[in-house]
Amino acid sequence: LPYTAQAAGGSDAGAWTFNGRGVLSETHPGWLATYDGQARVGGRSLRTLETAQVRFGGPERSARVKLATADGGRVDLDGRLTDAGTDVKAQLTGVTMGLLDEDLAGKVDGQLTLQGRGARLDGGLEAKLAGLRPRGAPASSGLDGTFRGRLAGDSLALDMTAANAQGMNASANVVLPAEASAAPFRIALVRQRPISGAFQARGEVRPLWDLLVGGERSLAGQVAAQGALRGTLDTPHAVGAVTVANGRFDDGATGLSLRNVSLKAAFAEDAIKVTEANGVDGHGGSAAGVGTISLQRGGGSSFQLDFKNFRVIDNDLATATGTGKATIERTADGKVRLAGALAIDRADVAARVPTPSGVVVMDVVEKNRPSDLRSALPPSNLGNGGWALDVALKAPRGVFLKGHGLDAELSLDAHVGGTTAHPDLSGVAHVVRGDYQFAGKRFEFDNTGVVYLSTRAEQVRLDLTATRDDPTLTASVRIRGTAARPEITLTSTPALPNDEVLSQVLFGRTASQLSPLEAAQLASALSSLAGGGGLDVIG
Repeated sequence: LPYTAQAAGGSDAGAWTFNGRGVLSETHPGWLATYDGQARVGGRSLRTLETAQVRFGGPERSARVKLATADGGRVDLDGRLTDAGTDVKAQLTGVTMGLLDEDLAGKVDGQLTLQGRGARLDGGLEAKLAGLRPRGAPASSGLDGTFRGRLAGDSLALDMTAANAQGMNASANVVLPAEASAAPFRIALVRQRPISGAFQARGEVRPLWDLLVGGERSLAGQVAAQGALRGTLDTPHAVGAVTVANGRFDDGATGLSLRNVSLKAAFAEDAIKVTEANGVDGHGGSAAGVGTISLQRGGGSSFQLDFKNFRVIDNDLATATGTGKATIERTADGKVRLAGALAIDRADVAARVPTPSGVVVMDVVEKNRPSDLRSALPPSNLGNGGWALDVALKAPRGVFLKGHGLDAELSLDAHVGGTTAHPDLSGVAHVVRGDYQFAGKRFEFDNTGVVYLSTRAEQVRLDLTATRDDPTLTASVRIRGTAARPEITLTSTPALPNDEVLSQVLFGRTASQLSPLEAAQLASALSSLAGGGGLDVIG
């Protein structure tokens, strides 16, 4: 049965396509399928160097495949599984790490062999890594190393080394209990039998952190770690110590930045005991912490943090410094809780004008949506709900809100509950002082004003009054309702219609005395107030 095949689709690894041809033949017993062609996943492509052959459905299952990558790498696989035994050989030559994981850069050369008969299966793996690093990282930070594995009887021994030009040197070896057989073919780790091993790392930690952790958080500094592994895969134990000196930690999501980070921790069988964790924010604040992190399945952990005038937020929207204590706890069921109380020493928030009330929200239907678009978008937060939150936030004053004509100082008495995935904000913010510039005129906020806080704009309730005193008129703008639907009313002493009040405030004379241009400006201001836009920034 000769065939041709073309297909395209999307996956977590990106868009994929393949295009080829071959022949499906009955071999009595079983089947033989051949294939010549090419395939592409994300930005990675492969093509056959010779006709690939796959046998299945009979006493023999085998594959003979030789592939070439677009950048000159090569993949060779020759494997045979029968009722009697296993014989597998695979080799990678000059293959870029991006072929295995699109987020990695570097190259790998490696060879895998598995051989055995009956219940006995032996094997070996040796791989050499060159310039291994996250995609986009400088080549100078890449790690060179080796990875060796040996399967013999009921044990799997793994040895790893890594080093780079920046002085990082790391190694690890571990012996894992295994169950393996050649016929039927099977390899499995035994989680209840003892393991053994050792590890060490010394030098600049950032290349290892970026490779193993990555994301929006980064850690740099000189690390020294060494230890031994014991226990089982289900209940691992570690003994040793780790220190970090002259470190730096950055969290892109919040703008949190720590300098002069120092850390001392000890591996004590089934837990990591952090005896010292310190850092400064570069703005006169500091943070310190101690705690115990359990390595046991179902073990509890606790970590205490102490902030002093520490900059907890530093991004385009706001900067904030605070003093207080917090505790991070993990219970036996795996749930994590962050609790504490933070006194805000100072916060500067940039006012952002919300969507004007006149803008209509429309439902959108996408046409010709690419099949791989979903995999290119950030995944939605569908995890376990995140950390539970129980944090009190207080500030007698010092919360400054500025921008778009607004200059206000607030006090704060708030609480953050819920989870990190779905936080729940409650409490109040009181006006300490402030004013708002509207059409070049200054309105001063009444210090009895209050905002009742919530996570959702439709539940943020407003009770604010802004007043302007002129020699002949006192005008007040009163804001009620919610942040999503503010209700704005305009009053004056002596009492006048809205158009007269605004005419006096904006131009210093009655509406009947305005020029056509001034009348148009007055009409625009009245329309803005009627739609809740005159003091939109309060939202």
